[in-house]
Amino acid sequence: MSKEVESSGQRESDLQSALGLFCGAREEYSLGYREGLRREISNELVVDMYLHAESLLGDGYQQSAAVLAAAALEDCFKRRVEDSGFQTEGKTLTDYISKLKSDGQLSGATAKIVSGFPKFRNAAMHADWDRITDAEVSSVCAFIKKFSVQ
Repeated sequence: MSKEVESSGQRESDLQSALGLFCGAREEYSLGYREGLRREISNELVVDMYLHAESLLGDGYQQSAAVLAAAALEDCFKRRVEDSGFQTEGKTLTDYISKLKSDGQLSGATAKIVSGFPKFRNAAMHADWDRITDAEVSSVCAFIKKFSVQ
C-alpha cells in the first residue's frame, strides 16, 4: 500500500473521529449539557498543551515547553477548583493549590510536590529561564497527565 493511500485512509479516519466528536457535542449542547461540554473542551485543551510541552521539550525547546506546561498546570488547577464552586477571579495558583489541599484533593507527598509549582509557574511566565530545568518541565507535564484524569 502506498504512503499516499495510507495517508488518505488516516485522514478519512481522523475526519470520521472529528465528525463523531462534533455530532456528540452538538447533541449534548442541544440537551442542555453545556457545562459538561465546557469541561470536556477545557480538559482537551489542557491535554493538548501538556502533550505539546512534552514534544517541545523533547525537541530541545525548554523555554516554550515551560510556558505551555505552566499554563496547562494553572488551567488544570483552576478548572478543578471551579468545579467545586470556588470563585477564581483575582486568585492565584497558590490559592488554587490551597483550596485543593483543603478539599482533600491534594495530600501527602503530592501536596508537598505541588507546593513548589508556583515557583515554577512564576519562573516560566516571567521568563526567568535560569530557574527552570528540563526535569522540572518534565515533572510538571507528568503531574498534569496524572492529575487531569482523576
